[in-house]
Amino acid sequence: MALALVAGSCATPTAGPSPAAPTARPESRSPTPSAVPLAVAGTLDRSHVAVTPTGSVPSGNALANVVLVIRNVGDRDATELAVVVTGSDLGTLGPAPEHVGGASLFRLPPLARGAETRFSVGLFLSGPGSHEVAIAVRAHDVAEVDLGPVALTGVAGDPGPPDPVAFGAVPAAATASLAPIAAQPPGTAATAPPATGLVAPAFSAPVTLGADDPRYRGGEPTLQVGPTGTLWLTEVGPAQIWRSTDGGASWASVPPPLANGGDDLDAAEDGRGRLHVVDQSHDCGFYYRSSDGGGTFERVQATRGGGRWIDAPGDCQRTGSLPFDRGWVRTFGPDVVYIADKESGHTAVEVSSDGGDTFTYIRRDTGEVSGAAIDPLDGTLYLLYQEGGAFDAQRGAMVQPSVLADATLDGGRTFTTARVVDRPGHDVGGGFATAAVDRDHNVYVAWSDDSDGTYQIYLSASRDHGRTWSAPLRVSSPRGANVYPTVVAGDPGRVAVAWYGTSDPARSRSDAPDARWSVYVALTVDALALRPTLVETTVAPTPFHRGPICAHVSQCDGYDTTKAQLPPGYEAGIADFFGMTLARDGPLVVAWTDTGGGRPKDMVARQVAGTRLSGR
Repeated sequence: MALALVAGSCATPTAGPSPAAPTARPESRSPTPSAVPLAVAGTLDRSHVAVTPTGSVPSGNALANVVLVIRNVGDRDATELAVVVTGSDLGTLGPAPEHVGGASLFRLPPLARGAETRFSVGLFLSGPGSHEVAIAVRAHDVAEVDLGPVALTGVAGDPGPPDPVAFGAVPAAATASLAPIAAQPPGTAATAPPATGLVAPAFSAPVTLGADDPRYRGGEPTLQVGPTGTLWLTEVGPAQIWRSTDGGASWASVPPPLANGGDDLDAAEDGRGRLHVVDQSHDCGFYYRSSDGGGTFERVQATRGGGRWIDAPGDCQRTGSLPFDRGWVRTFGPDVVYIADKESGHTAVEVSSDGGDTFTYIRRDTGEVSGAAIDPLDGTLYLLYQEGGAFDAQRGAMVQPSVLADATLDGGRTFTTARVVDRPGHDVGGGFATAAVDRDHNVYVAWSDDSDGTYQIYLSASRDHGRTWSAPLRVSSPRGANVYPTVVAGDPGRVAVAWYGTSDPARSRSDAPDARWSVYVALTVDALALRPTLVETTVAPTPFHRGPICAHVSQCDGYDTTKAQLPPGYEAGIADFFGMTLARDGPLVVAWTDTGGGRPKDMVARQVAGTRLSGR
């Protein structure tokens, strides 16, 4: 639901319905000699929209009138409506208010969808000097208001009935989000563009990486963008690094410094333009750094976990103990580098404050890391975990009912841990949980779980650095199975989630005989609203894979333990994840693996139309 605040002008405080909202701003007139030059500004904090008149009262008292026309332009009734007025040395004239914690609260009747009400309040500013007043409109089921122009009038001296005077320039309309009062219920995706103008993204024809070179295979592409706008893609089996300097239109291969890596890779660029890569070979992890865009790598280290690094290319043999598995690398500013990896039941966090020259080891016993994100503004690191549950013999796998989130605001010295979602009796393991942070510190986590009968994609948001999380919002529309989510965020509330999905009968990625899989993207510009609106589309016009996607060889149809062969879907190269990022100029870029035509190949497509996550 949304509420629109529109200007009005009134000499006496009243509250009641109005047949029509004002369509024009109040007429500006020259202030009378007794008028107080009050300025008007729309402000926003994390709980309400406030209209704040400020000004210096030369002597005595002042009286100002504020008139709001509140219009419900949403699709639901506002069951409760209130106006809250706060300020120093402030009294209010109007309908008898409730006084709550120093604020005056005016309760209004419920406001049906499509209806509007007029509210006027007189502000008695006591004493000389500057006064600031906050006027908040709050309502159950309200997700957003349009902060329109607001009329103020005022006089200094004896606070008798003032002459109506509109002061100065009325602020231009703006949009701001409201934190919901009521708990956010689960939602569902929209199937058609809503009236707000939200348009589903459209993508370019895919670019195939290494199309004519049989050495290159797809499977698990990661995708990140650097501060310079360069896109970096990594791939496994063999180890691959790809670079694009034109927003994903063309790609160049960057030979890695090691020939024995390529089990898992990730790469990120720092504020100095240096590339940091974490690689895995059997049971070892490798870190290497380039200062010239991948032309050379001046630093190569290896570790078997526990924070012990050696300056060597390494010769790690498979032992089965997996002391190092699936690393993530994230950077902040010119010199901060984080490497997080799974270490046999716990998580290792390697922190560097000198651009990768040295690392400090931190052990986290929250669980085995399944995702990582960093706040682009303050450097807060978020780590995700999919934990709990027990082995399910019928599934042939661990059933994980919970997603947890770690956050550190101080470089790993301290962490806070919170539960993002808990699905007792169900599994949140339809791929790795992933996280993203928008440009106002809001954090988003996406995952896949089977609480709705088949695996679907869900999204949750946090406004307080991961301490509390909204109720799950389902972003995938009903269909067979949806797995491997990846999420990115841009401007506040603007979020996109991509995943592998099929509309054919399928309960999970492993139980999908003859299913056709496509890359889906859902996009919203109001992810912090009570009921976000989403649009959904496919990235490419044709499916990229047919048949099961195996979580493990023992779980796939067609696997024969008596023969040395892998089941359909597994040998085809669809592994555990794929990538999406936000190009520097605003469009989405998606990288996935296509199994058509035999050899699995990585494909990249760039958004060319539709709503963007960033206006830059």
